[in-house]
This record gives sequence, structure tokens and C-alpha cells, in this order.
Amino acid sequence: MAQRILVVDDDPDILALEEKVLTREGYEVTVAQSGPEALQLIEQEEFDLVLLDIMMPGMDGYEVSRTLRQGKRQSHLPVVFVRRDQLINALIGREVCAMGPTP
Repeated sequence: MAQRILVVDDDPDILALEEKVLTREGYEVTVAQSGPEALQLIEQEEFDLVLLDIMMPGMDGYEVSRTLRQGKRQSHLPVVFVRRDQLINALIGREVCAMGPTP
């Protein structure tokens, strides 16, 4: 059974890229575009990891993490905070490597 990752980001383009890369690597990916949506999904489903954007409107990543830690369900869930600039560089690098050498 594939490990389940919840990816949380308010940018739909970033979500699509993260989902594509992680799915290709064999992970089962669920996406959320806001903190409240992420917390609702965490209450309803089991995840192995959360990749959490720090800067989101309304409820930022830090607040999502604090709320998660205060709850009883999945309060142990590992969270990786993601900064958009670092993530974009890592994902683009991963995509370039996946394409192989240029002719």
C-alpha cells in the first residue's frame, strides 16, 4: 500500500506539480488549497505525512500545525513546512532529472 501524503498549498499550479511528481514516485496524494480544508481532510482520512505551505491567506501553515497538534486525531502526524521558492527549485530539478539527458 502506498504511503499517503497530504499536500497543502493555496497555489493550484504548485499543487498540480507536487501531485504529479509525488504520484509518479508512487505516493498516494491528496491536495488541499487551504488550512481549514487540510484540517477537515485530516479529521476524515489517515495520512503518513503533510507537506504544508507556510504562507497561505487566512490560516497560515504554522496555525494549521498548531491546530493539528492540539487535536487528538493524528496529532502525531509528521509535518514538513514548505517554502514556495525552495519547493519550486526542488520540483523543477526533479522534473529535469526525470526527463533524462538532452540529446
